[in-house]
Amino acid sequence: MHRFRCSAERLALAAAIATLVGASPIAAQGPPPCSAGVTVRDSGGTALPDATVIVGDVSLRTDSLGDVRVGTPNTTPLYARVRRIGFAPARVMIFPACGVVAPSTIVTVDPVATRLSTVTVSAARRTFAGPLAAFYERRARGEGVFFTHAEMMQRNAQRLSDVLRTVNGVGEIGMRPNSSISRTTGRRVPERCYPLLVIDGMAQSTIGEITTDQFDPRGLAGVEVYPDASRTPAEFLALGNGSRCGTVVIWSRRSDAFLPEPHVARSDSPQDTLIFDADNVDQMARLDTARSVTPIYPSSLRRKAVEGEVTLEVVVASDGRPDPRRARVLSATHKAFGAAALEGLALFTFEPAKRDEQPVAQRVKLIIAFKAND
Repeated sequence: MHRFRCSAERLALAAAIATLVGASPIAAQGPPPCSAGVTVRDSGGTALPDATVIVGDVSLRTDSLGDVRVGTPNTTPLYARVRRIGFAPARVMIFPACGVVAPSTIVTVDPVATRLSTVTVSAARRTFAGPLAAFYERRARGEGVFFTHAEMMQRNAQRLSDVLRTVNGVGEIGMRPNSSISRTTGRRVPERCYPLLVIDGMAQSTIGEITTDQFDPRGLAGVEVYPDASRTPAEFLALGNGSRCGTVVIWSRRSDAFLPEPHVARSDSPQDTLIFDADNVDQMARLDTARSVTPIYPSSLRRKAVEGEVTLEVVVASDGRPDPRRARVLSATHKAFGAAALEGLALFTFEPAKRDEQPVAQRVKLIIAFKAND
């Protein structure tokens, strides 16, 4: 009798377990429990994965679409806290629903940028040293069109003609159409007008006699282009009788005596999935003032002695290079200052932030002040 009772109890327990197990899939197909949805985006509307959503004692992470669903006991509205590394925390009220899928509450979080020391760009004459001192002096004055070695590498130029064709008035291979008056007919006839070619400060010939394809930009320290004689500095007009069609100056001897080449923000920068803020790194990103080169003061504003300031939001990648795709102008007293700051961003060199002794990406705020007389 005792054995029969135990067997009956075991059979009843097994049947109960089987019923529960069999009922689980059916219950999963029924109406959903009470829940509320949260969608986390940045200020640009991009979904933010791995954001933490906290409701009471429950902490959840958003998926790749920035979505998360929080289970609740009833339809009472609740407050949810949202946190994401590199962004300011947010607090929002969510509205659960029972038996149906409640619409998601969209939360927009703003990026947090660490402010770095202000960089000053002076319009006053600067003193340079080294073999390329004159190159950088003319570049600082805004004369002509200049290409540093780093800028040519950023353009991925394979030949010098690839660089020259981007300059208005020079043409595809360093020459431009012109016209002269015929001595016989007295009419204007078309001709080719070639800029003077200067290599390392010595006049060589006109570009029409020397092909530019033989120069590899990877072996050049810098290139100066002056499309016509009116914009050509006097020191080049005196060489080889000058040229009314301008001058192309090539500096072929690389030298780090002036400044090491800054890192160039190229498309092959690492895609850092996490961008940290100052509170989540052991060592903050900082500007390498010994290697960075300040942007060019806009010539139109420099002549008028117009001063201004630009605030940039920059993501310093884990390799120390600024990411141009994530850079934006937060404020600028003049549009030209903002354009100059973005164009000169590749000239800055940073020391990346570190977390657990590993370099990581960090969002920083860079202020550039343009001073007419500093």
